[in-house]
Amino acid sequence: MTVLSLCAVGWIVINSRDIDPPDTSDLVSAPIEASGDENAYTLFLEAFKLFQWPKDDRKVEAMLPGKKWDEAYVDDLISRNAETLALLKQGLACPAYEPHDEPESSDPRPLWQRNDMSKLMALKAAHDVRTGHAGVAREDCYGLLRFGSLVEANPTSLIDCVVGMVVIGRGLKAVGGLLCELALDEAELVSLSDRLSQTAPLEQGWVKAIKMEYGLISGGIDKAAESTGAKHRVISGYIFQPNRTKADFACFCRTMIKNFSRPYSEMDLPAPEPNPSEGPQKLLLLLRPNGMVKLGMPRPDYLNGFLAGRCRTQSHLDGLRLVVACRLYEMRHGRLPETLDALVPELLGTVPRDPFDGKPFRYSRADAAVYSVGKDLRDSWFLGERAADALLSERTSKKTDDLAYFIHAKTE
Repeated sequence: MTVLSLCAVGWIVINSRDIDPPDTSDLVSAPIEASGDENAYTLFLEAFKLFQWPKDDRKVEAMLPGKKWDEAYVDDLISRNAETLALLKQGLACPAYEPHDEPESSDPRPLWQRNDMSKLMALKAAHDVRTGHAGVAREDCYGLLRFGSLVEANPTSLIDCVVGMVVIGRGLKAVGGLLCELALDEAELVSLSDRLSQTAPLEQGWVKAIKMEYGLISGGIDKAAESTGAKHRVISGYIFQPNRTKADFACFCRTMIKNFSRPYSEMDLPAPEPNPSEGPQKLLLLLRPNGMVKLGMPRPDYLNGFLAGRCRTQSHLDGLRLVVACRLYEMRHGRLPETLDALVPELLGTVPRDPFDGKPFRYSRADAAVYSVGKDLRDSWFLGERAADALLSERTSKKTDDLAYFIHAKTE
């Protein structure tokens, strides 16, 4: 028993030693410097204070795809939010968007209100199309894209990136609706092409947010180390090792940052792990050095779904850019291009790469469609498994993940 006790004590002593402080200079995020009157964020905060939104917005969710449209309900909702929409429009015209930290930390509601605000903007765009105000509807859609891009590219947290990506996706669906429902002339298509090109690369904001998250958690680790005295006591040192914790989290952050700039096929995606929150796995983890901390760390596969979502939204963005470019080419030359390379340099700087496999977007001239191979990385269209006839179509077949974008609307 004495030998076992000595071995146990020796094991604890040896494994209570922390590592040297890791070099995490690459994860330092630039401080946010707020602008003055020309800062869109300030106006957005004012808009959020006046924002009136139903607690249960399922009726709005049903109307956004064009179902169960209730003109009186929409008129009332837009009317009650007239001041909010005016402030939002004013903010979108500002040259800068630089968030302040303090209002976000004291009141989390604006984080989620951005998503609800984007629903109002999308609803107004649909309303303007229905009432014959096509020019206003286009500006509504452009504003929705810019709103999402500003939020995603200038985050104060990962939640901002999630919301921003959702808003951009909603804006792209609204733009797809315009292309289906309106016969845009050449000048209008050129303007739309410019607006789509101005949408920020979707990995930009995520990298900023991950660095911010590392800074926040690193600061929390330092405070915990000071309060527990983990650097000086053997038992507490075995339970909590600040430098090792920072190194583990830094490794996680670096992996995510690398992945956000890669096509899906080249991402280093950690395999999903069982959640050890219950049962013997949890006990075994707690008994390991720094085990309690590891139990609270993000799981390696924590952001896998967001990485795939980023690729999907990027595919929607680039697919629409190609649809617009192909329409312009057809207007100018009287025919669709033989290949997507024919769009360069007249209409595009380069053919966009498929965010899933990194190869140039696919194109079927015979079907007047461009498409991405999707998450399964399988060119199902080439194999004869065609998508549904829609302008902005995500295939619903269980056999394929291809994302198809049709150049000609069904109504044409």
